[in-house]
Order: sequence, then C-alpha cells, then structure tokens
Amino acid sequence: MINKKTKIIVFLLLFLLSVCFLFPILFVFISSFRTRMDVTLYPSQLLPNTFTLENYKQILFESSYAPVFRWLLNSTIVSFFHTLIVLVICSMAAYAFSRLEFKFKNTIFWILLSSMMIPSIVNFIPLYKLMVDINWVDTLKSLIFPGVENAFNIFLIRQFMVSIPKDLEESAFIDGANTWKIFTKIILPLSKPVLYVVGLFALRNNWNSLLWPMVAISTNEKRTITAGLSIAQGSFEHEFTLVNTVTVLSALPLLIVFIFVQKHFMAGLSASSGMKE
Repeated sequence: MINKKTKIIVFLLLFLLSVCFLFPILFVFISSFRTRMDVTLYPSQLLPNTFTLENYKQILFESSYAPVFRWLLNSTIVSFFHTLIVLVICSMAAYAFSRLEFKFKNTIFWILLSSMMIPSIVNFIPLYKLMVDINWVDTLKSLIFPGVENAFNIFLIRQFMVSIPKDLEESAFIDGANTWKIFTKIILPLSKPVLYVVGLFALRNNWNSLLWPMVAISTNEKRTITAGLSIAQGSFEHEFTLVNTVTVLSALPLLIVFIFVQKHFMAGLSASSGMKE
C-alpha cells in the first residue's frame, strides 16, 4: 500500500508538471486579449492591464488576407465529413474482419496492418498525382477523402468487435435478420465506445493536418485553419497578439468537442484496452 506521504509527493509532482504544460497554453490564451501596448511592456506580466476583444474582431471580420472565419468553416466541413466517412468505412471493414468468413481474410488483414509501417509522407507524390488525375486539386474533397481507410482505426474497431458475444448474432439470424441488419442494429450500437475513440482521433488528426493541406490547396480562401495559421504568422509577423488570437481560434473547436465527448471517449479507451471502470 502507498502511504499518505508518498501520495502527497506524487500529487505535488504531477501538479507541477501540469502547471509546466498548461502555462504556455494559458499565456497564449490570455495574450489574445492583450492590447498591442501590453505586449511591449517590460517586464512582461501574466495578466494584461486591459482586456480587449479587438483582436478577435479584427481577425474574424476585418482581415482580408487572412480570412480566419472562412478557414474555420473549411476545417469544420472537412473534418466533419472526413470523420463521418472514416467511421462508416472503418466500422464496415472491421466488421468484415471480425465477424465474417471469407478467403484469405487473415492474410489481407495482416497486409493491411503492415501498411502502418509505411510513412505517410511516402504517399504524397502518388496521392497528389491521383488528385490531379481526378481533378480534385485545390478542392475540399482532396482533404476529406485521403486517409479515410486508416489501418489503425480498422484494427482498433476490429479488436473491440471481436469481444462482442456471437450469441447475439446467432439469435438475430434465427429471428430472420440478415448481415446488414445485424451490423447496423446490433454490432454498431454495442461498438459506440470505440467509435467515439476512433471518431475523436480522426477528427483531431484531420483538423491538425498541416503538410497535406498546404500541398493540395493553393487558393487562400479554401485553406483550413491549421494551414492558414502558417500564413497568418507571416502576415502578422510583428502582431503577436493577432497570432495568438488565431492560435486560440484554431484550438478552441477541438477543445469544445473534447469537453462534450470526454466521458464517452474515456469509456471507449477503457473498453478498448480491456479495463473496467
């Protein structure tokens, strides 16, 4: 048993580590409400003398070169449809690998898993050529569809579906249910915990993607917020408060989503790892 003194020491160490990690985030958030004069103060102070929303007003409604509001809308559209397609395709593939029987199933599954060993950067040139051939370059479709067949997501959902008792399927077959109805009415509802995990991972990865959106999109108004952030850093090179404001706006939607789904996300992680709450 861990004694009380050890618990206190561990708690203090974890608290200090949390402060170290959270302080830069807190500083950027507070800096987005500073005036330009506050930035030049020496020595610098954590809390600004005057809180202002002028930075958010300028970024969202008055900046023509860095249309942040449009970038946020693009990121929302791209990430939503990308996540939705990931859940559909990966859950169907996982169901086939976990519950159905077909020739070379295990071989195909291991080949799929081996694709995880290939760095994604290797696919950029053939992927870009494919986008050119189907005329998807500089469109949001080039950001939505690549990567929807993620092998790790299929593996994660498949491992969860394997643990679902087969008695439920057999009972449904006896009652006259076909494979599609069993998948949609029984397997998918029981797989909600792992689907929350996969969905949040897919949403985060797509939202934070930087290199591919910079390659696939050339029109400024069609960029996502993460790709646009690099442009904003150059556009507002000496406007530190504006750069911090764009940074906060780029991170805020994901934070809000996580707050609302964190209960399901943690339950999904526990279920996927075989732990019980």
